[in-house]
Amino acid sequence: MGVPPFALAGDQAQDSMLQTRSTERHLANVRQLTVGRQNAEAYFSFDGTKLIFQSTNNWPNDSRGVTHKPADNGLGCYQMYVLDLDSDTVRLVSTGKGATTCGYFFPG
Repeated sequence: MGVPPFALAGDQAQDSMLQTRSTERHLANVRQLTVGRQNAEAYFSFDGTKLIFQSTNNWPNDSRGVTHKPADNGLGCYQMYVLDLDSDTVRLVSTGKGATTCGYFFPG
């Protein structure tokens, strides 16, 4: 198993699905969800349809996660984004000012 294609491509995602061995049951559907600068502290919603994460990327609202390159002007501090896993739509949920940390979803 070598270096994933996206690790060599900088901001350009080559293929969002990583290859896994057919015997691997826990990592059978691995895919890259973000590109660009620093992306961290990600947590799934309780229903598994969304992911909240910190990023220094500057994604326009309603942009597409891994298929959309973030704006060239990165943010100096982490902001909170929600990624809809069905549509790959990324939405800024913090104010865009100041720094944020550790977003999460409440049950329900």
